[in-house]
Amino acid sequence: MRLVFCIQYLDGISGGAERVLASVANGLVKRGYDIDIVTFDRSGAKSFYNLSDQVRLHQLGGCGSMLPSRPVRIFKMMRCARNLHPDLVFAFLPSTFVLLSFYFWPTNIKLVCCEHILREWYKGQLFKYIMVSLAGNLSSGVTFLSEAIARDYTLIFNKKKIILRNPVREIKKKAQPLANQKKNFTMLAVGRLVEFKDHKTLIDAFSFIADEFPNWRLKIIGEGHLRGGLDHQISAYRMEDKIQIQTATHEIEAEYADADLFVIPSLYEGFGLVTAEALSAGLPCVGFKDCEGTNKIIKNDINGVLVEATENRAEALADALSRLLRDEKKMSDMGKEGLKRPEYFELDYVLDRWEETINSVLKS
Repeated sequence: MRLVFCIQYLDGISGGAERVLASVANGLVKRGYDIDIVTFDRSGAKSFYNLSDQVRLHQLGGCGSMLPSRPVRIFKMMRCARNLHPDLVFAFLPSTFVLLSFYFWPTNIKLVCCEHILREWYKGQLFKYIMVSLAGNLSSGVTFLSEAIARDYTLIFNKKKIILRNPVREIKKKAQPLANQKKNFTMLAVGRLVEFKDHKTLIDAFSFIADEFPNWRLKIIGEGHLRGGLDHQISAYRMEDKIQIQTATHEIEAEYADADLFVIPSLYEGFGLVTAEALSAGLPCVGFKDCEGTNKIIKNDINGVLVEATENRAEALADALSRLLRDEKKMSDMGKEGLKRPEYFELDYVLDRWEETINSVLKS
């Protein structure tokens, strides 16, 4: 059976959707599927996440993403995918599936939209929301990362919703939070430097407690358009020696292993893949209770802390961090709890659900 995965870029993009696509493509090709991936990466570009040699990569080039070039580029993607004669096409993220759904609708090729974005993201973006709604209803199905996220889309995708969770890789090298031989301890955050990840609040919170915990450092790993503003914020606090922003790395497992605490300050998350990975590494995790993708992974006072969001999120986070950092035993116990992986984290479990989805869509 031949499957085609479509996504804008894999070169240099370290996001969750890109990681899931790579993991699922590699897993399905091992199960005997023919897998093609179509992107707009330049010819010869290397995917940030490793792909099996058995996965065929079609790089169409053309970096412009502004209208009116986008419809032309997406049409080029559709034509490439169609010429591969697939049994089924999966299009990742609205930037790809919105226009592809319109292009594929008159054909006899079935397309599934993979939505990794919460409905909340579309607030104030009515046109985008309408286009996503239309695209989903023209497609053969729309995948969501959890039942909770799918419920928000019930009115527009009631009969086409599919739950496909993200696989969470097993972190082989485990963290040792607060190991005695350490002189300094690391608070780690991983994610794109964009507004909804809210690293600004984390930097504020850390600055509030830095004097109380002089042996702690904050490391943020990620890239994005807010980098300059966050660097300026760190300088304004004169925290250059205690707060570090590092670009995305292929050695993320080593970063988990070296850390002592993981913090996810996001306003909302589709799933919270890095949080799940941090738990799998044995790190206690801290996030906000009102963040949908976080509050389903962190179990308050068991494997981490869910912070009650107040009007001043930075102060609420700082208070929660301060209380936790004073309780080393609690942090240690939370780290051990995080090592208990649920079945739905496992790649084989997720691949089974993908195969069920493939068979169900093709029979419909």
